[in-house]
Amino acid sequence: MTEQSEHDLVWIRYKFLEAEAENFKEKRTIVAGHTPVAEVKFQGNKILMDTGAGKGGILSAINLKTKKVYTSAEKNPIASLLF
Repeated sequence: MTEQSEHDLVWIRYKFLEAEAENFKEKRTIVAGHTPVAEVKFQGNKILMDTGAGKGGILSAINLKTKKVYTSAEKNPIASLLF
C-alpha cells in the first residue's frame, strides 16, 4: 500500500478488474468487492464477490476453503446493470 500513489488507490479499480489471470502478478488470492458483478466471478487468483446487495441485487458469500458460493437468490434482479 505504501508504494501506491493516491491516484492508484482511487482509480486502479478497472485495471485490476480487467487484468487477465495470466497477467495478474499477485501470488495471493485477492477477494474484491465495491464493484458489483452479476454473479461471483473466479478469475485465477482473483475473486470478485460484490453482487450488488446494497443496490437491490443479491447477497453472496463464499467458503474460501471449498470455493462454494452461497447466494440469497438464484437470479440477480439487477444482473444486466452490472460489470
